[in-house]
Amino acid sequence: IVYIHPWSRSLNDSRLNKTLCFTSLAEQLKERTPYEFFQEEEIETWEKVKTRVYRLFSSSKEYPSRYRKYKNFVKRYNHLDLNKRQFHDSHPYSHRLEQLLRQMTTNIRMLPGNITSMLIDEFLLNSIVKKDKVQHDYGVRVFRAYVNTLCTEKHIGIIAKRNRYKHVSKKEKFPLPQGDYLAVLEKKWNEILVTHQRKDSIVSTRKIKGQLTEKSAHHCSSTRGSLHKETLYGLRQPPLAKNKALHLRRPLSSIETLAQVNKIADMTLRNLILKALKRVPVPDGKFDNAILMDHHPDGTPIPQIFMPNRKGDYVPVFKVRMREIFSSTIQLKTNQNRYVIPRNNHHIMIYSDAQGEYHEEVVTFWQAIQRFRATGKIYSTLAPEKGKVVTCMHINDLYLLGIDEQKEDLKYLPYSQLKKHLYRVQKLSSRYYEFRLAHKQVSSVCEYPEYIRINNFGARKTGWKNHMPIKVQVSITGKLMLNTK
Repeated sequence: IVYIHPWSRSLNDSRLNKTLCFTSLAEQLKERTPYEFFQEEEIETWEKVKTRVYRLFSSSKEYPSRYRKYKNFVKRYNHLDLNKRQFHDSHPYSHRLEQLLRQMTTNIRMLPGNITSMLIDEFLLNSIVKKDKVQHDYGVRVFRAYVNTLCTEKHIGIIAKRNRYKHVSKKEKFPLPQGDYLAVLEKKWNEILVTHQRKDSIVSTRKIKGQLTEKSAHHCSSTRGSLHKETLYGLRQPPLAKNKALHLRRPLSSIETLAQVNKIADMTLRNLILKALKRVPVPDGKFDNAILMDHHPDGTPIPQIFMPNRKGDYVPVFKVRMREIFSSTIQLKTNQNRYVIPRNNHHIMIYSDAQGEYHEEVVTFWQAIQRFRATGKIYSTLAPEKGKVVTCMHINDLYLLGIDEQKEDLKYLPYSQLKKHLYRVQKLSSRYYEFRLAHKQVSSVCEYPEYIRINNFGARKTGWKNHMPIKVQVSITGKLMLNTK
């Protein structure tokens, strides 16, 4: 294995910069790119090599990015100044971030981050960055930025000599940072506060110019989110049914459980299917759909259920009408029998009444749009005699949970302590609020202290008064402050 662009000039250890090479040829490369080698040694074979490499590295469905390796292989230039490249990342996002940070300081170096893992190993920082932290902690990215600040040109020079595919009898000693850097980085790690972006805009408006004249124009507005689920339902009451329900047509081939069979609206068809299922075992309420809809080898469906017909042959069943009952439905238009189910909740307002009891108001994204178009406002207001608003929760809002101190005392608490109580709102539904530590990534872990669920306003384990959430926000500079919005 050799590097396409020499390690000493690129420090690029990605798979797109590696290829197989004969040992005899690898010894002749001498820190040269393929283009440089063939131009100096075998210029007449370069075009043949390019054709063969193109055939080998053509992109395919299994390897969609393989063509990038070909472009890397035939590249005619390479960054010669290694230090300049390592301390000046040319990525557009890095350039914009550098412009933002220059408003606070001029001592900025933008490293691409390709050697950060090596710096962590050489600086003996693996005891701080444990495996579970790396996998589930957002703060590791900030920590890696702290590590990059310790990198110098001398470190770059030593790393450039350490090609993993070339044996070196004696490695140069890697210089460690001065001072008690391990304690400093440990302190920085424990004080990293993570914030999450929240989308506040629900409607966007843009001005579109007319095609005939530049003066003619109109404003176009659109919602910035999904108003409802894609499925359309019809509200119907079948014969012998007591109540109306939402109906939806589904393929018979999708029915695989007894629970689905019991939702079939047509009682005659439902009984026919239940009669057919008596001939086969139904463990745990599940069965093989082949008893309802078989298939030819070419995929053509073969119906197994037939409805009786007074005037002719039995009618094969391909689709069934299912009955669904939802707690909240929305009629799209007053003159059409089309109903949908709201998709997401925009926010939940927690308020207390005159007696001090807590209540909630769940506002879906659909309702928020309707409010905005009618009045220009999204949030409800309470008269003083009816109570007061405690907080409005949105997805990704930050809250301090389980803090005993008053709000005025938060500024005196160390960030290492606040980090253990800083949570973000992960999911929201009626009387079911899910919180996860702000610096933890979403995972299947649903245990305290990483995950907290509040589903009542009492003072017990899952009660609001037990955790007493305090809404806060973290600024771009990492400063924590109260959030009164």
